[in-house]
Amino acid sequence: MLPPPDDVRTCDREPKVPLMPSPVLITASILLVVAIVPPGPNARTAAADNRHAVSSPAAARWAVRQRRVRQLIGQLDADLRSVRVRATRELLRLGPEILPDLPPPELLPDAAVRQAVRRIRLKLERQQAAASVRSTRVTLRRQTRPLAELLRIIGTATRNRIDVSGLPAATARRRFTVEYDRKPFWEVIDDLAARGKLHVAGDGGAVTLSARNRTAEPREVAVCYSGPFRIAVECIERKPLLGNRDHNKLRLRLSLLAEPRLRPLFLTIAAGNIKPTAAGTSIVPLVRDARYERPLGEGGKSAPLLLDFKIPASARFGEIDLGVRMSMTTAAGEETIRFRQPTSARDVARRRGGVTVTLRDMTFGKKSRGERSARVRVAVSYDTGGPAFESHRTWVFHNRVYLLTKDGRRIDHSPGLTTSLQADGAVAVGYRFDHLKLPPADYDFVYVAPTLIIDVPIEFTLKKLPVSHD
Repeated sequence: MLPPPDDVRTCDREPKVPLMPSPVLITASILLVVAIVPPGPNARTAAADNRHAVSSPAAARWAVRQRRVRQLIGQLDADLRSVRVRATRELLRLGPEILPDLPPPELLPDAAVRQAVRRIRLKLERQQAAASVRSTRVTLRRQTRPLAELLRIIGTATRNRIDVSGLPAATARRRFTVEYDRKPFWEVIDDLAARGKLHVAGDGGAVTLSARNRTAEPREVAVCYSGPFRIAVECIERKPLLGNRDHNKLRLRLSLLAEPRLRPLFLTIAAGNIKPTAAGTSIVPLVRDARYERPLGEGGKSAPLLLDFKIPASARFGEIDLGVRMSMTTAAGEETIRFRQPTSARDVARRRGGVTVTLRDMTFGKKSRGERSARVRVAVSYDTGGPAFESHRTWVFHNRVYLLTKDGRRIDHSPGLTTSLQADGAVAVGYRFDHLKLPPADYDFVYVAPTLIIDVPIEFTLKKLPVSHD
């Protein structure tokens, strides 16, 4: 008999995140203090474009930091090697926070300084990318608030979209007393869901919380967490194996959810790395050497998994232990690349981390009724090709692209795009912008791209999972 869906079990540890192609180990998890809502994903860019909007203390700290960064960059051209090395080490010690203060290498006149800044930027971007795929942690001082308000605060602070439209009105208004100290995001969500008797799901880039429907929703045998991922074991069934009287089939039904702020591309699973065990019983994959890749698609943060194993028909057991190792290929380390006055630019390249974006050209149409349209052609090339750019390369076409006016207003591109090149690790894309009313020189072109493609390991172990019979 299956336990009630409130039975939530957690795995023992959060895996370390290796970085490709050059591993960088980040030991600190992301800490988000919900009592004071931190800046969003584009806060660095917003701060760079709107310096006057920053409060005086923050502006003063930023000014001091920027002056120090300028001094250290100036020392990268020093005659003494010891001075150059010391400046490099201090810039790296300051961490990814200084990335918006580093000048684009292409704007530096000295070749040696350009190379040094490129190396520093690359290392800091890799650190930032590695940190971005670790679990978000929430700290919330003890307080009592309506559930809907709590979820909105947590969603804003963690940059994870939480859809509360499916909450029953009475549940949304119900007040909960909470206190969290560095608690992982998914554990916070499951805690609130259990207290409100809600169902947790994910679709379209958001966590959805809704009233439980025991007849329509799969029952969760257990829930486990691995970094920024939530894994639910929905069912473990023993079934007849057609055409084989000596063996039965053991079917595992799992569901994986990623934090909505992430851009998971596809999940890779080797059958040999999924290990259900029961005392005195041989449990082997139905297809021993099977290897599965499940693309999550743009905007899709959930992946249902169906895994089949073969067991002797004579075996008698009512529960299993389960150990799992798999990998999620994830686009990480988002970087905003800005081309100023792009109408005069031709084949201008900007490199950030492992990605190079080249603005081929931007052309404006004739003005009609006070408006005009614009076409922009860009080429995007990543150092890392391979599977992420083979059958799953469509994610590249969903990188954010917009025009930015002098007053900070964003204009998204019109639906649809054109492609003229698709190679391993590279694409060429054309975008169209309509209903533009300002002169062409008043627009900057902005391309937001993940700088690295990272394989994030997912590992967990669960004990004593009940097995049902068909």
